[in-house]
Order: sequence, then structure tokens, then C-alpha cells
Amino acid sequence: MKNLDTNINVENISKKESIITLSPLEKGFGHTIGNSMRRILLSSIPGYAITEIEIDNIFHEYSNKYGIKEDIINIILNIKEISIKLINDDIGILNIYKNEIGPVKSSDITSDKEFFIYNKDHVICNITKNDVSINIKMKIQKGIGYISSSEINNKYINYNEKNIMSHKIFIDAIYNPIENVSYKIETTKFKENLDLDKLIIHIITNGTIDSKYAIEYASKLLINKLNIFNFNNYNNNINNNNNEKIIIKNNNNLEKNNVNPILFKSIDNLDLTVRSYNCLKLESINYVYDLVSKTEFELLKIPNLGKKSLLEIKNILSLYELKLGMNINDKNLLNLKK
Repeated sequence: MKNLDTNINVENISKKESIITLSPLEKGFGHTIGNSMRRILLSSIPGYAITEIEIDNIFHEYSNKYGIKEDIINIILNIKEISIKLINDDIGILNIYKNEIGPVKSSDITSDKEFFIYNKDHVICNITKNDVSINIKMKIQKGIGYISSSEINNKYINYNEKNIMSHKIFIDAIYNPIENVSYKIETTKFKENLDLDKLIIHIITNGTIDSKYAIEYASKLLINKLNIFNFNNYNNNINNNNNEKIIIKNNNNLEKNNVNPILFKSIDNLDLTVRSYNCLKLESINYVYDLVSKTEFELLKIPNLGKKSLLEIKNILSLYELKLGMNINDKNLLNLKK
């Protein structure tokens, strides 16, 4: 197969919409790349979602609030359509308070965390009476894919028995910031070859992520997975990692000059499946050092994380010469990170 001078072009139609063109490609590779990228973009790009809300004097979603035009179900549906992300955090609390007639919008959201909202004019509800106020507290989290409200609720019940009297309403979490991806293949030519592919990918995001970044992220995921078939490279990486492996002394401290840098990385870098990733995130296991400090027993106590997910986590950690149950404390890590 001859090497082609393949070029990529990104055309930004709007802040949410882009067209990426890849040309020329060998015949058949347009569909191969296009279909793979589309699947990854629609399933595996991390994003943010509001997972639970509390509204003053509301105990369940099948309610109405005096002086508010919308019922609670419609308010929840409107909240799910807020395009929002945190800038420096994986989890945070958002607040809305308003006490005057008129629409309550995304722009009314406040938080002690730094955040970005794309659709600031999005209406959440409408106040219709002078003597009415609305106070909404929302939890936002980073994740991948989809988690049902029942899964989030089950996790909360298992660790918070007081949930019976809680005002929390749990929401289906759709984390993916990509709203739609489509692609088409056109015929193009290059020099004497007249039957080549031109791949055109059309991406629509929710406005919280740049489409160019999304394409880069998806391509890196695909490359990492395909590298599994590069057996020689895999063996070399394992040998090279021996020089960076973590050493546990008898006193369970970390050797300062020989620490595996992956410990300070987010678990995003581990290429976990969506289920495993979301289960860990719901338990605030955000960094690799958080993960390796857990035992198998502790992980199996996490709702929806079973033996299959546990085996996956152990296998991935073994690639970096790490394992579960390491005695690592935050003080040591903070000192090393300096």
C-alpha cells in the first residue's frame, strides 16, 4: 500500500458544529476510520452532567410548586438540557435562587467552582407569582457515557441510610458532550490514482467541548486500543516501565526518586470501560493513587462494580507495574508532587 499525502481540514460552522475532512485515503479506509471515530465520539468522550437536584419543599418529581408555571418533571427535563462544565474540577455543587416574576435561566446559576455555560439563555422554569421564590441545588459530575437515575440512587442509598427523608431527586446522567456525529464518503483522486476516499465527518457538540479536541481525543483512544496488537511495542513498553516502577519500602513510604508518574494522572488515562470509569468517579476515585490505595474488597463494595470490572482494573494497573492495596498516603504524595 502506497503512502498518501493525507490532509485534514477543520471547518467551524458554529461554536457547536464542525466539519472535518480527511483526504485522500486508500479505498475502503474512509468507512473504516469514519465508523470507528463515530462510535467513539458518541460513546467515550468525557463530559459533565447534573446527576441530582434538591428543590425547597419538593420531595419527588411528581409534584408541582405554587407560583411556578412548569411542573417538576418539566423542570428536570429543562435542567438536563443545560450545557455546562466545570473548569478545574470533576464534581461540584450549583445553585439557583430567584424571587421575582419571570424566567429562571441557566445564567442564574452560581457556584463556588469555576464553570462554563454554553446556553446561558436556556429557560429552566418561569415564576408567575410575586410572593414566590425558587431555590434549586444541583450536583454536577464528570463522567463518560450514561448512568441511569436508579443506579445513582442505589449508590446513594447504600452509603446514606438517611436518604429516606432526603429531598434529593436523581437524574439520568448523559455525560457525552457530543450530540450528533455523521460521516460520508466521497470519491477523490491523487496523482494517477483515481479511486480514493474522501472522509467527511460532521460533528455537533453541546457547546462545552471543541470539536477539534473531541476528534483528537477519540483518535488517541482508538490508537491506544489498536496498539494492543503491536506485540513488540507492548513488550518494550513493559521493559521500559521497569525503570519507573514504584518501590514500596518496609515502612510503606514511596521512594522519592523512583515514583511511577502515572500515579499523579487522572483515571481518564487508564482507558477504562464506561461502567468501570463511572463507578469509580461516583466514589470520588479521581486519580490513579486514589485507585491503587483501594483493596479488592473495597472496590467490590462499590455499586455496579462487579468481578468483571475488578479484573479489568487489575489488568490495566499491572501494565504500569501497579496493583490494588498499596499503602500510599496523601501526605507522601503531596511531598513527592512538589
